[in-house]
Amino acid sequence: MDVFSQAAQVIQKADLLIIGGTSLVVYPAASLINYFSGSKFVVINKSSTPQDSKADLVIEGKKLEKFFLN
Repeated sequence: MDVFSQAAQVIQKADLLIIGGTSLVVYPAASLINYFSGSKFVVINKSSTPQDSKADLVIEGKKLEKFFLN
């Protein structure tokens, strides 16, 4: 089994998915989010991503600095 398939399989089984530090626009890696069917999805990034609207929690930009530096 290749690395991508292994990642997809693990994501399918996850209850929580936290994605950080990516724009979620580079494929095929960005498509891994489509395998997630768990209950909570979190995006942590400097800027918005195309998947923010699907997230239960988005930590972005200045909020990110405040969250980690305080």
